[in-house]
Amino acid sequence: MNFKPAQLVVASIAALVATEARADAPERSPVAIGAATASPLTFARGKTSSGWLPFEYVAGTRIFVRTTVNGRSVLAMLDSGASSTVLDRRFAASLGLSAKGDLTGQGAGGSTPYGVIQGVTVKLGDLSWTGGDAVAIDLSAVEKQVGHPLPMVLGGELFRDAVVEIDFKNRRIAFHNPSSYRAAPNARAVALTPAGENQAISVLVEGRAAKLLFDLGNAGAVDLFPGFWEQPGFDDNRRTSTTFAGGVGGMSVQKVTMLRTIALGGATFEELPSRLEDRQSSLAARSGDLDGNIGMGVLSPFHLVVDFPHHRVLFAPPVDVTTPFRVNHGGLTLQAGPSGSKVLYVAPGSPSAIAGVAVGNVIVAVDGRSAGGQNGTWQDGPVGRTVRLRLADGQEKTVTLARYF
Repeated sequence: MNFKPAQLVVASIAALVATEARADAPERSPVAIGAATASPLTFARGKTSSGWLPFEYVAGTRIFVRTTVNGRSVLAMLDSGASSTVLDRRFAASLGLSAKGDLTGQGAGGSTPYGVIQGVTVKLGDLSWTGGDAVAIDLSAVEKQVGHPLPMVLGGELFRDAVVEIDFKNRRIAFHNPSSYRAAPNARAVALTPAGENQAISVLVEGRAAKLLFDLGNAGAVDLFPGFWEQPGFDDNRRTSTTFAGGVGGMSVQKVTMLRTIALGGATFEELPSRLEDRQSSLAARSGDLDGNIGMGVLSPFHLVVDFPHHRVLFAPPVDVTTPFRVNHGGLTLQAGPSGSKVLYVAPGSPSAIAGVAVGNVIVAVDGRSAGGQNGTWQDGPVGRTVRLRLADGQEKTVTLARYF
């Protein structure tokens, strides 16, 4: 792809938009299902797919797939919400690649500097992308949020030019040639519509139609923008709390709540968490006609075929509608570190607040086990579970997990 300074680069984790870009810029004309454009990606002779590739499912929310970048093998994070491939500046420098341009963009949490890297070659199994351009930004802060090394984010051209099939049950992924891919007869096709350089899907949120950015880089279930959740009737008698969220550029306090139902792909999901973005949120501020963002929490129960070239998503059975959604029952926002998890935020009235956990505390052990490298998945445990935390200063705190929003 040829990256332009005004091109939109959106993702829940690696969100970036050049300051010249406008959220209300005209969208590209929708392409009818079945009318794919030619792909610049190439496959090995006689192949029409990368073949099945295993992936690491980090914290049950992030897909990391083994990728070869300019001859270097790394684990790269998959993100359909990123409209360009992103390289961490440190990783790019280790490859001898330099970023051109001194640009400033708007990320999910604020402004951030970035540049453009040329001559990037990516290989995934039998698929290759040679001599392309990528965006270079500092991913170190995001890496701490994710709790996993983050040298690269795979997005953009990979999703625009290949059919991406994700088998969550067997932890494997394949990238297919869109001109030859044939959908399984039992898959349910749902149309996508262009949203800037990304794609959006229509779902039902508690019975109301919502247009949501399709974002595999969003570790949560659903984020809703003010244009949707501020409508009369939505917030009536609804319990809410707050969390600390963001991405490239910084983080901010946002509201959270529970949604009664979400319906898409022929399935209805019940009792799922949602972040309610405020009007100052970078993503919400440039949302255009989007009502929010749909992420891994809702998409991972399916056998998923992401077919951006044909402007559709295929939802195939079996579909898991019985496993409860991951809900933070502790109230902490944590930053993973080698020796423990640093507390960045404590939700008021949450179990951790009641237990006396404070911002700046470093949790070094959870139930007697080292917390080094952890990003707080213990908070997703069942209501009523008691968790013993040991802090770096020697204090011990007992947190009883509970639904506080």
